[in-house]
Order: sequence, then structure tokens, then C-alpha cells
Amino acid sequence: MFILDKNTGNFNFFFLEEVADAFYVNPRNYMFQVKYRPALREKPLNYCEFVLNLIEATIRALRASIEKAEEEIGILKHLKEEIERLGNTERGN
Repeated sequence: MFILDKNTGNFNFFFLEEVADAFYVNPRNYMFQVKYRPALREKPLNYCEFVLNLIEATIRALRASIEKAEEEIGILKHLKEEIERLGNTERGN
């Protein structure tokens, strides 16, 4: 991977298999993210290990996304109940 910092013109080059940091998949936009200067392994992961780590990171991101969606659904349901309650109060129910 070749990374270029647009602000400074600095660059970094590494293979994703060399990244020692945990992989991160953003649960909101499903983007795989790596630090600009990640810690690198002495020996790269083999392809199978790399893919398994990436799949685990994706599963964690999807679980986080599901949990956040459930939380947002709960908030919306509560808001709906409050609005319905206020509507019933105004109508004299």
C-alpha cells in the first residue's frame, strides 16, 4: 500500500500483510482503515491469516453496526410513543 499525505507530501509504503495493528473496518461506511504509520510485523502474515484477520475485523464492524442500529431503533420507538402520547393528550384521550 502506498500512502501519500496530501498536506505534507510525505509518503509511506507497506504491505497490508505486514500491519501488526488490529485491522479496523468502519461500521458506518464499511471502509477498511489503516493508520498512516502503522506498526509493522517482522514477518508478514501469510495470505490465509491476513484474510481471516480481515474477516474478523469485518464481523466486528457489522456487529457494532447492528448494535448501533438497535440503539437508534429503540430511541425512535420511544420518541414515537411520546409523540403518540402527546397526540392523545391533545385530543382529550
